[in-house]
Amino acid sequence: MKRIIQLAAVYLVCSVLTTFAQTYYYTLLGDSLITEDCKACGRPTIPQPMRGEFTLQVTNQNPISTQVIIRDIHFYSGDPSDPLYLVKGSGYGEIFGEVAMLQRITLNLTILRKYSTNRELVFTNTTMAVVINPPMVNCELAQTEEDMFQFYTLKIVAAPMHEILFSTESGFTSGNSTIRGSGGDILSNKGKVIKAKNDLIKALRLVDPPETLGIDALDILPGGIILFSFNQNVNSQTAGWIEEGDVVTDLGDVAYRNTELLSRMGFMPPTPALGLDGIQVLNNGEVLFSTRYNAFSEKLGQFIQHGDILSNQGYIYRKNKDLLAAFQPADPNQDYGLDAFYVWQTGEIWFSTASGFTSRTLGSITAGDLLSDKGYIVFRNLELMSKFQPLEDLADFGLDGLFIVTDLTAITIPPRIVFSKFRSKFHSKDSGPPILSINFYGILCRK
Repeated sequence: MKRIIQLAAVYLVCSVLTTFAQTYYYTLLGDSLITEDCKACGRPTIPQPMRGEFTLQVTNQNPISTQVIIRDIHFYSGDPSDPLYLVKGSGYGEIFGEVAMLQRITLNLTILRKYSTNRELVFTNTTMAVVINPPMVNCELAQTEEDMFQFYTLKIVAAPMHEILFSTESGFTSGNSTIRGSGGDILSNKGKVIKAKNDLIKALRLVDPPETLGIDALDILPGGIILFSFNQNVNSQTAGWIEEGDVVTDLGDVAYRNTELLSRMGFMPPTPALGLDGIQVLNNGEVLFSTRYNAFSEKLGQFIQHGDILSNQGYIYRKNKDLLAAFQPADPNQDYGLDAFYVWQTGEIWFSTASGFTSRTLGSITAGDLLSDKGYIVFRNLELMSKFQPLEDLADFGLDGLFIVTDLTAITIPPRIVFSKFRSKFHSKDSGPPILSINFYGILCRK
């Protein structure tokens, strides 16, 4: 057992060490806030949503400490072209600890307040506890200068990403351009159409494609090859008959048949086709995916549900109830489906559900909201769409495909124990009382 723990620790340290001296671009997420308080006035404190970006560079690293420089801070609240608050500056930080991770952060910031005096302030974190695993950032900072009339605090929730690419279930009309989006377009949260559906499917040369044809899964491989699946059967002049849930590419061929992905899940022959709602190919070739329909696996002795993340290696990577556990759904036994997901290098999973639910911690969650399995909302669906200023009055447009543009390296699944065995026996020593010895044997494997 000790050897297995050592191997896992070495793997973790080596994964972290590969980040040394590299610069990462970070984007603020939905929970980021700026608060201006007047302690002498007694007026209500109203936190304002804060958005923006910064860069982070690892400058020094060892097994118990990582030191970073934070640069190019550009945060704002309100209209980005005429913000209520504009925050600029730089700083440094450290994550350390042998038992529990702790953090120290210092930021030197200039806060430009609309219709008010600009302030140059130093901020430090209010608690040293690390509440979310790096490279994600979640911390609260307060100004170090005491001021009874104008006191600022910042809540920074951020991820190392440039942009979020996604597809929607519903089409839309942009209010700030001539864009008319469809349910199969690949969009960016920065307000760009990365690839229109017609261009995405062009190389497949579909025969009489239906107007309701949509995209149900999305991944982008190194080199820019786009993987996706359709929500219904189609006929291609280049790839032949394509079943709902087969994975195709924008080059015009079939990457995976749906039944091929499911072949190791242990269904009674023949293997059923269950459709596809999400997909991600890891750099070791393993494919993670979710299905549109449920089926019973004789091998696993349980139902494969449309909210589970599965592996083409024949196991359930994550159950839907485990993805949602931190949100404490009102009905924890219900499967809410899984329309899209992205697994980060650290194992954190971002996802959207097929149906909305009520969270005991955060209230109403819609089907198109982007969530983290750590229990926070990355972005509401309407905020993902906000740069397009859609004219349609919808609660959400759905989220059917997801890909994160990040500086992090391609991910692999950390080692896991795939075989274990305990052996115990009694033996005597120096004619003393019997002693029970227990040995643990395990095999560590990436798959």
